[in-house]
Amino acid sequence: MSASAFLFVRTGAVFEKEKERGISHLVEHTVFLGTRKYPSGRIVSSIAENLGIYYMGSTSKDGTFYTIKAPYMNFNKGLELLSQFVFSPLLLKEQIDKEKAVILSEYGDFWNDPAKRFDYEIWRKRFLENEHPYSFRPMGKPETIKNLNLKLVLDWYKKYYNPANMILSIAGNFQSKQLINEIKEFFGEKGTKSQQKEPVFNKDDYSGFTIFHQDDKRPQITFYLTFPAFGHKEAERSERIKLKLLCDIFGSTRSSRLQLRLREKDRLVYNVFCERRLMSWMGGIVIRGSTPVDKLTKTLKAIKEEIDKLLKNGVSEDELKLVKNFSAAQTLMYIDNPSEISNYFANEAFYEKEIWFPEKRIEEINKIKAKELNELARKIFNFSKLNLGFLGNIPSSSIKEVGNVFNPFK
Repeated sequence: MSASAFLFVRTGAVFEKEKERGISHLVEHTVFLGTRKYPSGRIVSSIAENLGIYYMGSTSKDGTFYTIKAPYMNFNKGLELLSQFVFSPLLLKEQIDKEKAVILSEYGDFWNDPAKRFDYEIWRKRFLENEHPYSFRPMGKPETIKNLNLKLVLDWYKKYYNPANMILSIAGNFQSKQLINEIKEFFGEKGTKSQQKEPVFNKDDYSGFTIFHQDDKRPQITFYLTFPAFGHKEAERSERIKLKLLCDIFGSTRSSRLQLRLREKDRLVYNVFCERRLMSWMGGIVIRGSTPVDKLTKTLKAIKEEIDKLLKNGVSEDELKLVKNFSAAQTLMYIDNPSEISNYFANEAFYEKEIWFPEKRIEEINKIKAKELNELARKIFNFSKLNLGFLGNIPSSSIKEVGNVFNPFK
């Protein structure tokens, strides 16, 4: 009974120079504050709420995203509103200046949360450069946010906000012929026709073995282990799927090795996870969890033992079969409403050379062999490139002790 539109603009933190840090995010905020047809944020929100239209935006390292969801009978109004946001925002000086204050408050919320700050610092240290573009926060930083001005914002908007630099994905209950006419009307030939290319980064920009500790008065210690991997454009999709399966087997599911060892057997943690973090040209995996300080060394030793077992004995056929079934089910369940369907296909168009329907993805998952995951594991779990991070109240002697569990240079 509803329809959803998801629009990608190819602009984000990695496109920004030092003085522009946070500008993609500022533009994303400001387009909602008034358009030519709806000249104030209050008018925009009143019209949307009266018609049951949900809208939002977000900014990442490599893209700015806009979402509209509406009841089927009002979806054309939602599309028009989305078009107004991206093609007809007012972007007035007074709006920009006021919104900078909101974003500075958002930054304060982030930076005063120890867990978010820790996650940021861990990822920043993942790269050789102190301030690698892939470590940038999309919201920018206070000194650059304050100095963003109308000219910078207008120049940025004109450069990136054109149809050739956008992807629009729509799913749900709509009349196809009517929808095509509305897309032509609302998103047709507007502005320039240039697609911006994302910067390319050196795959050797990863840091080596490091230990980072962020002190915090908490007895429960959060731990992160990060290993370099590869980016969306560095590796074929099959390799990225293999990395996802490897993470699921090792630490992402209830029956994963780390869950069975650290929670079910040794009772060291409540939760532990293995996840991918992939950008266009670089990426990595993160093993994270938390444990009491007196169990930290034992927990890290158990993780090291499980990595060693994986490298020595490999993935079993039973594990692979289980994770393939799980992944296939997750693929199908991921797209069970219009918002998720439009999001799924927008991501396909944005990141991939070819759009795959879920059935094609499942078909490719089922082709993967255990020996392929074992080869990938040997490439990924390189302790000379491991970054260890700890958040909590840990004595310096304990930090050295847990670091020595993995230190390849001791």
